Amino acid sequence: PEDWLSQWALNLKGRTVWQASSEIWHPAGGLGHVMQYHGIAMNEILRREGASLSQIEPSYHLRYDQQGNLVPIDLDYYASLPAEIRDVQELYRYPVKIGTIDTWAIASKGVNRYGIEIYMISDTGKNGGQFDDEPYYTRMLYNYQTRDNPVSWEEFTAFFSMAAVELVRRVEGERRESAPDTWKGPIVHTNDAQISLFELYRGILSEAHPDDEVLRQMRVPFTTHTYPNRGAFGRAYGEEVLRRIGIPSEYWRYFYRDWGNTVDFTSSAIRLAHDRGNWTGGVSAKHVDD
Repeated sequence: PEDWLSQWALNLKGRTVWQASSEIWHPAGGLGHVMQYHGIAMNEILRREGASLSQIEPSYHLRYDQQGNLVPIDLDYYASLPAEIRDVQELYRYPVKIGTIDTWAIASKGVNRYGIEIYMISDTGKNGGQFDDEPYYTRMLYNYQTRDNPVSWEEFTAFFSMAAVELVRRVEGERRESAPDTWKGPIVHTNDAQISLFELYRGILSEAHPDDEVLRQMRVPFTTHTYPNRGAFGRAYGEEVLRRIGIPSEYWRYFYRDWGNTVDFTSSAIRLAHDRGNWTGGVSAKHVDD
């Protein structure tokens, strides 16, 4: 119905709903297509009554073509997608620190044929410069720790989660400044483990900046998607991972499962969401039951 928000989700009116995932319009499998189908339908519902949808995904540097060759991803590629992402322009560059490694995030924005604002994040490599080097964290989708894509799963997850928090903070901060009397805090729906650190980083930033209304009012639900991609490690190695990507030790308790024998990134996102009054969900009933 045209007034679905008024009937069933009145508190969403006037807000921006964000979706963030490691793949959406540049898909590799089911996750990307799920995000597309949900996004198209959500956008139709939200925009009828004064709400809007924005999506965040990485802006990957390379992809495999049909012959298995590495080829660059450029603006022509995005325009050639069925969703036709066009008018892509860089918005921000800002520093991101992963453990002891400094890099810069590059955030761009385009619009697809459905009228959804698409925000894409890339990086400037591991040498700490604002403009030098090709991407390291967003070199390509998946295939982690290979010759073609040396970044580890956990490095990518830390970078993408942290860079996405800062992107939403900046965009929503500008929206709040332009409409202070009507602005409402955003809802950022995070899907799958590569964005599982979003709420943790939002909380850390909010503690460091208690007067930041965007960080304070942001709500971050989380959805699990695949069992093999939970980001689960044995305790000893998992703690080394957390240490290497700079997760403060006081938050490690959120990651432990199996009586402390496993460090699990998905478990951390689920527990933080529950602790902070957000909702969690699964891609299937079995995920939820388990």
